[in-house]
Order: sequence, then structure tokens, then C-alpha cells
Amino acid sequence: MIELLELFKMGDYQKFLMSLGAILGASFSFIVGGVDASIQWLIVLCIADYVTGMIGAFKTGKWCSNTGFKGIAKKVIMFLIIGIAVALDTMLKTNTFRDVVIFAYALNEAGSILENIDRAGFGCIIPAFLRKGIEQLKKEKDVDLK
Repeated sequence: MIELLELFKMGDYQKFLMSLGAILGASFSFIVGGVDASIQWLIVLCIADYVTGMIGAFKTGKWCSNTGFKGIAKKVIMFLIIGIAVALDTMLKTNTFRDVVIFAYALNEAGSILENIDRAGFGCIIPAFLRKGIEQLKKEKDVDLK
């Protein structure tokens, strides 16, 4: 039995990785004002957006590691902006800014997921009213850029 327990003894490398994970996790939780259901869903949406974006890029032949890195960098910045909203809420003694920013980013991520699904060639599974909404947003985006 003791020999079995010896197998599960942590080495220095494992202790370092666990400590690093704990520090990063605690820092993330502090920055975003705690890991509640809204942050958990935003993380799920971010992962789904990244994965569907990669699938869409592979399907269209436009996959690029640099673009993927930029996507990750944007998501890191997104969570830092949530941290700024948490700071504003703390200073103003409210609970508003954090939630508004999280829900705005969640809507943006959901829209991006739908665009990625369409780009990957699976647009037929998106309900018609959502497809029309996406097309309208694309048209408005094109008008704003010109």
C-alpha cells in the first residue's frame, strides 16, 4: 500500500505546475471579480468561438497560426477589460459595469460562433431569423467601414 502511495508523490516539476496553476487561477478570478455563472458561460463561448473559427478557417483554406494567436490575444484583452469594469464597480460601489461588459462580450461571441458555423458550411442549421440578422450586421459593418 505504501508503495502505491509513493507512486502518487509529487515531484518538484508537478509542484511547480500546480503552484503556477493556482496563481494564474487566483489572479484570473481576482481580475474578473470572481468566477460565477456569467464568466463560466463567457469562457465556454470563447472556447466555442475559437474552435468554430478554426474549423471555418480549415474548411475555407484560410487557416493561419498568426490569426489564431491574434484571436487569443483579443480574448485576453477582453478579460482585462472585464477587469477594468470590475474596478469601476468597486470604485462606484455598484454591480453594473461588470455584468454589462460580460453580457456584451457574450453576445459578440455568440454572433461570432454563428458566423463561424456559416463560414464552415453548416449555415443550414442556423435558424432563418438569425441568418437574416447576421447578414444585416455584415451589411452594416461594410457600410461603416467605407
